[in-house]
Amino acid sequence: MPKPPPPPPALTPGPPHLRTAAALWAALALALALAGCGDDRAPGAGGAGPDTLMERVAGEGRASELPSFRQLLGRDDIPPVYEPSFVPASRSGLGRDELVIGVAVGGEARAYPVRYLRWREMVNDEVGGVPILVSW
Repeated sequence: MPKPPPPPPALTPGPPHLRTAAALWAALALALALAGCGDDRAPGAGGAGPDTLMERVAGEGRASELPSFRQLLGRDDIPPVYEPSFVPASRSGLGRDELVIGVAVGGEARAYPVRYLRWREMVNDEVGGVPILVSW
């Protein structure tokens, strides 16, 4: 197994796996906080066709097969974060016990705090030269 990269110098002392996790949390917290909630693309711009399962099934003449439900959000109502920004763990304001999604690729590591993913749900990013989608 390859040796993990050294933690950033801004991290507090502790076991390496905890330092890396803390750095990832901090970086993601700032990135998502600074990313904003706007998206300049129009809703439904993802492509043509029915927006819901109900519309697809109704178009096939099988609407009676679906249970009744109330759709709270429309397609693309929660825009993803496209250009996240990151900060050192020491400036993130995250607690040591906060939940994050950590990603490490090619010696580069990032932390995506769940507290922000609850509102935006998806982050398009690139880690270690590899495009990724972080989803909650």
